[in-house]
Amino acid sequence: MNGKLYIDGHKVDKLGDVSFSDSGNNTLQTLSARFIDADLSNYSLMNKKIEFFLDNGNYDGAPLFRGYIREYNSQDTSVSVQAQDIRVFLTGEGVLPVVIDDKESKIIKDVYKYF
Repeated sequence: MNGKLYIDGHKVDKLGDVSFSDSGNNTLQTLSARFIDADLSNYSLMNKKIEFFLDNGNYDGAPLFRGYIREYNSQDTSVSVQAQDIRVFLTGEGVLPVVIDDKESKIIKDVYKYF
């Protein structure tokens, strides 16, 4: 595989299988990847930024895929991730609700006053 995979700015060492899907029709792009990286195998990868550059013989200025990890599975020998593009946060699918209590409300009001 000639591609390069970055998770939260960290380049993945040994990239294995990568699958990219873009069916069009305003559906979310998805990326599945399997890799070996001792630095990432023990960390929570949920909602981490992920970028995949194809780099097929030359440098790519922009990634083929940019999104966020929605699922991951870390095993002894490899890590598997499934990611979707940024629009997943706009749809609200699988996103935890934001709870604003009195403390956060005061912070928001203070920020609003600043502007």
